[in-house]
Formats: sequence, C-alpha cells, structure tokens
Amino acid sequence: MLQLALVLTLFLLFSQRSGIFDAACRALGAGLVLSGLAHYLQADWYVSVMAEWIPQQRLLVQVSAGLRILFGLALWIPVHLIRHIALLLSLLLLCMVLPVNLRIALAGDQIAAVQDQGELWRWLRLAGHLGWIFCIIGTLESLRVIYNQQKLGEPEHCGGVVARR
Repeated sequence: MLQLALVLTLFLLFSQRSGIFDAACRALGAGLVLSGLAHYLQADWYVSVMAEWIPQQRLLVQVSAGLRILFGLALWIPVHLIRHIALLLSLLLLCMVLPVNLRIALAGDQIAAVQDQGELWRWLRLAGHLGWIFCIIGTLESLRVIYNQQKLGEPEHCGGVVARR
C-alpha cells in the first residue's frame, strides 16, 4: 500500500515536468523496482503467505522479485515498444500473483504470517494490488491513445516534448 502511495506521489511530481504517459511509466517503474526489492529482501515472509501446495515457493518469489525490478527499470527507457512490453508483462505478472493477495484477504486468519495484521490491513493489501493493476491498465490505455495520435498525424506528447511524425 505504501508503494502504491509512493507511485502516485511520483506520478504527480513527474507529470509536472513531462507528459502524463512518461510520468506514469516512470512512477510505475519506480514502484515496481521498490516492490521487487521488498520481495527479494523479505522473501521469507512472501514464501510464508503462499499456499502450501505451490512448488518451489522461494524460487517463485525470487523470480517475481527479479521480474518486477527488470520491468520497473524497463519502464524508465523512453522507447514506446519497450515500455509497452514491460507494461504488458507487469500486468501479466501481477495477475498471476493476485491469488496470493486474494488468499490473504479471504483466509488471512488461517495464515500465521498475517494473523496479527487485522482484517482491514488484509483487504487494503488486496485493494493496493488491484490499484497496481488498474494503474498499469490506465497507462496502457494512454499508450494506445498515443499510437492512435501517431496514425492520425497529431502531435505526440511524450517526455514533455511535442513532436510531429
């Protein structure tokens, strides 16, 4: 949840200097890198909230952490194709790990690592995860609008620069 608040704050700061799409990519990128670092540094906690039947839990947490960092860094590269791929893969990754947050929200009282957190915290965690997904979908929609503008020959707003193609 704190990471999502940071992403929104960074978006507001970056959007003052650059276009909305660029600001969204940079803010999401920073948030994904921080999320990846948190998953890497607190791998034991993330393993403890996964369902027992999932194999190779530690490896999956580490791969998830690495992919978040990779996709986050890719969002800082000002090339639309790279950003588009990073956004799509980030969306796929977040949808793949959504069941873990659903499990925390719905059955958190049965998971030792989150029993003391309280029900509100567990549901806010799920809301934060969904917020990440919707932010990425919104940024992908902005990219679609930019592509359509390019097809129509309208000026493109990217990185604070208006360019004609």
